[in-house]
Amino acid sequence: MNSKMNNKNNLLEYVRNNWKKIPYLCDMSEKGMQEFFEKGYTSETGRDMEHIAISRRNDKEGNDYYVIESSVLKYDEEIQSDDYFMTSQMLFHDDGTFFGEIFGDIDISFSINDRGEVDFKRSYQDRMKDRDELLQHLIQNKAIATHFGDDLDNKSSIYAIERFLRTLGVLEQNENLTVERVPAGQVKEGFVNIDTGGHRGNRTDNETRTIVIDGDPSNGIKSACQSLSKLGIYVPEQICKLADSRPTHVSALDSRSGLALVRYLSGKQAFDLAENNLLDKTLTDEQLERYGLTEAHIKQQQIINSAVEKINKYTVELPNGEKIVLAPEQITAGSSIAYEMGIPYYASTNKHFDSEGKPDGVTFAISCKPGMKLPKEILDYGKQLVEQYRIDERTSGVFINPNEQLIVAGGPKNPNFKIEGHTPESMLEKLRTVLSPSKEDTYIDQIVNIATKKADLRGQTAQAEKLAQDYEEQLSTSQPSLDDK
Repeated sequence: MNSKMNNKNNLLEYVRNNWKKIPYLCDMSEKGMQEFFEKGYTSETGRDMEHIAISRRNDKEGNDYYVIESSVLKYDEEIQSDDYFMTSQMLFHDDGTFFGEIFGDIDISFSINDRGEVDFKRSYQDRMKDRDELLQHLIQNKAIATHFGDDLDNKSSIYAIERFLRTLGVLEQNENLTVERVPAGQVKEGFVNIDTGGHRGNRTDNETRTIVIDGDPSNGIKSACQSLSKLGIYVPEQICKLADSRPTHVSALDSRSGLALVRYLSGKQAFDLAENNLLDKTLTDEQLERYGLTEAHIKQQQIINSAVEKINKYTVELPNGEKIVLAPEQITAGSSIAYEMGIPYYASTNKHFDSEGKPDGVTFAISCKPGMKLPKEILDYGKQLVEQYRIDERTSGVFINPNEQLIVAGGPKNPNFKIEGHTPESMLEKLRTVLSPSKEDTYIDQIVNIATKKADLRGQTAQAEKLAQDYEEQLSTSQPSLDDK
């Protein structure tokens, strides 16, 4: 421990410049961190019962040094108990890196090097044990389960494992693993599952002989590729960085971008591009030809042109002024292109067909631009559907991703699932209504109230006219006529 660096001034200065990338502190509020910089402690962090402070310690030689300590206790009112408790300690290490240990529901260690890169650590023995379990499973059963559809994460993960197994002689040079497909978020028992675990990290069930390799955002691991790299299985650094992410500097309208061409790439092509740092670059004609992607680029440009035309057709404005795409069909690359066009919300539906080809329900997805979250109303509706279509404790036919940017019900990654009782048009109308009920519903309520009052007044007027008519008739019969006088 570098006690000379672990004084109040050094710690505060480092955290002031870097807190937005320091695990745990990066979730704090600006107000809470400003108080910490001014006082060396804070009681206002933006989350329940949370505290950060600089505390003094003594090493074995009796020298003073300081650490940043933090703790959080979140109380769950529904179950009347503590949801979780977590503490952390952060300071400078002997090699000058800033490091910390977090204890509680999740026990991890991390360090930040002089380039500002965060590295999450597990013991070497733990990583090797996990890798050996994975290897032994694949030696006995040369098969992997992953979700329907190919993206950069699962495509690259499978290729990385196959390369690893070929190096060890488990697979012949031209031999591939058998790939089974499961709905997104669901796990196939008895298999090594890649990118199917709902982003809850790696886990092993010895009883069912099931292994899951997946990202774990709560521990800073974004993708299955990055999880594999932590086990010592080679994945190019650029793939670890870009898998399951949407870098803002890459335009979805760029048909020459390596990321835009992912659907056409083999695992080897993805590795080749990443090893030359080209996945997030615009490829020249020469590079497209070198990597065998000229035809793919032409196809992707056609997809982009079609998507832009359809997005313009299906975009509507919500009562609050924000725009949303409401597409009654699946548009390839539609959401990312919509975001690039400045539209923050994207929803699409499609008919679901039974085994005889007859429509028997719909599928849908709704998402928002990266960096945002879906509104509470639509998330609450999504959570209702998750429970309504729950399969077991961990899985449901409806999936909400952990960062609350996406709700998916069926579709390419879960083709057997459907929402019954809707057409694509009625499903989109339901999503639109849930997403923005306030102004339109209030307006409709006002119209209904006015119509009701008018009806009441008409009724009252008709009743008054009837009474007057009756009264006139009574007068005419009771008064003597002029002839009688």
